Amino acid sequence: AVSIDGRLRENLTAIPDGRWLNLFDVGHVITDKLHDAWLDDVFYDLQFGARLAAGEAAEATHIPQFEATALGLVSHLSEGTSLPDDGVVGFVEMSFDEGGVRTFALRLRDPVTRLRWPEPGVPTTIVVQATLPQGELIVRGASLIDERTGGFQSLVLSDQGRFRLAHSGDVKIYENLDVLGRAFLVHNAAAVAGDEDALALMRDPAFDPAATVVLARGDDSAWSPTQPSVTRVTHYAPERVEIELEAQAPGYLVLTDAWYPGWQATVDNEPAPIYRADLLFRAVAVEAGQHHVIFTFRPASLWIGMSISLTGLTGLALALSKARRGDIMSIGIVESTKPIFRILTQPICVFSKSGERNQVFQKKPGFSLTQMANLPKLGLEEQSVKPQIKLSRGAENRQRRAKDEHREPHTDRDTAVGRDGVVQHPVGSAGGH
Repeated sequence: AVSIDGRLRENLTAIPDGRWLNLFDVGHVITDKLHDAWLDDVFYDLQFGARLAAGEAAEATHIPQFEATALGLVSHLSEGTSLPDDGVVGFVEMSFDEGGVRTFALRLRDPVTRLRWPEPGVPTTIVVQATLPQGELIVRGASLIDERTGGFQSLVLSDQGRFRLAHSGDVKIYENLDVLGRAFLVHNAAAVAGDEDALALMRDPAFDPAATVVLARGDDSAWSPTQPSVTRVTHYAPERVEIELEAQAPGYLVLTDAWYPGWQATVDNEPAPIYRADLLFRAVAVEAGQHHVIFTFRPASLWIGMSISLTGLTGLALALSKARRGDIMSIGIVESTKPIFRILTQPICVFSKSGERNQVFQKKPGFSLTQMANLPKLGLEEQSVKPQIKLSRGAENRQRRAKDEHREPHTDRDTAVGRDGVVQHPVGSAGGH
C-alpha cells in the first residue's frame, strides 16, 4: 500500500513508464541517489537509462552547454545476449554547436566506454542506437567529460520520455518535459467493450495517450489536424472546472480528473455527454473551432437530500401554522404508565380546544407533527398526565359547577380533577405512583 504521505519509492522498483507519468499529469519526479555511481572519478546519473533492441534508439535530452573532449557511457548487454564477433553493439551519433556531426562505433570492452574526439566541442544532440542481431543493449547512463581539467557533466538518457534534471542535492528533482497537462485534446478515439479490453490496449507499447483516447463507450474515430490544438484551464475548483480550447480538428477533450457519477458537462452552454476516458478520466467530444467547456458536479444524492429536507420543513411549517390558528393550545410531556416504554414512545400530552371538553392524548410512535395537529380526529387513547400540568379554562369551569352542585368532580377514565384545579391520579389507577 502507498504510505500516507504519498511517497511511492518504497513500493516501486523503478520509475513508471513515462506514458503514465504524462497521462497522470506528473510534472516532476523526486528520487534519491542510491543507484548513481562514481566511475573513474566521473559521476554518472543512472536513474533512467534505456533498453534498446536492434534498430531502436535513445536520445539524451536537455544537454547543458558544456565543452567536452569525451563521452562516457555505462552500458551492458541483456542476460543471454552474446557479443558480436566484431564487438560492435551499436552506434553513437553526436552533433556539435559549430555544426559538425560525429559518429562512433560502440564496442563493449569494459562497463564504462569512453568515446573521444580530437578537438574540444560543445555537444547539442547525442543519440545511441543498437545494432545487435538479438537481445538488448542496456544503456544505464552517460556523462560528458573534459579530460583537460577532469570536469564532467552528467546527462539524462531515457527511452521513457524526456526529462530534465532541475535539482541535484540530497535528492534529485527531474522535470517531465512531455507531461500532457490537466486537460488536453486528442484526435483519435478507440472504443472498447470493457475494462479488460481497455487495459490490454493501453499496455501495448505502441499506445500513445497524447494521440489516442480509450473510451468505455462510443465509436472509433480518427482525425488529422494540420496544427496542434490549444487548451487552457481558466477556472479550477473542486466542483467546477472551466476550459477554453481551440481545436484544429474534431476530437475529444480529456480532463485528467477522476471519472465519477454526478459530473455534468456543457460545451458552449449546451449539455454534452461525458465519456469515461482511459479507464479513469473524463472526456467530451468537441468539433473544430473555439469552445468553452464547463464541468460541474451535481450528484443525484444532493437533489434527493434537498427534497427530503424541503418536505420536512414544509410539514413543520404546516404544523406550526395550525398551532398559531388555535387548533393546538399547548403541548407538554406525559409520563407513560409503563416505565419501560418511556424512552421508546416519548408520550406527548396535547390539550385541544376542539370538542366539548379537553382531552389528553398520547402520541403513538411514528406520528408526524401534521398528524399531531389533528389528534382529536385520530381517536388516540387518553393517558394520565403529571399533576403539575394544569387544565384549560373549560375544565376549570366544569370543576366550579361541580362544587356548586355538591357533587364529585367529573372523572374520565384514569384522569380525575382535584379541588386545586389540577389533574390528579386516582389511587390504584394505572397512571398512579
